[in-house]
Amino acid sequence: MRLLISIGMVIIFISAFFIIFTVDSIIKNDLNCLTGEDGKTVCNLENVGFAFIVKTVVIGFFILLDIVAVYLIVTNAMPGVYYLRRGEKEF
Repeated sequence: MRLLISIGMVIIFISAFFIIFTVDSIIKNDLNCLTGEDGKTVCNLENVGFAFIVKTVVIGFFILLDIVAVYLIVTNAMPGVYYLRRGEKEF
């Protein structure tokens, strides 16, 4: 079980790194954000193309992968908790 938790934590760490990297890539390359004199950031969304959509799908995939990994870690770290019926107490 420790191996499963360790592998799950590595998957979460790697996917979080790729999420941060992809968001940074979107901001730098696709959105063309400018900071005005008043400190507000304005992003130009006119040149958003296929690359932006692919990067957004990649971010969604990694978020889904994180959710699945956390679910598997939690269900294996606490066996039996999720299988109790209502009103039934664990011994």
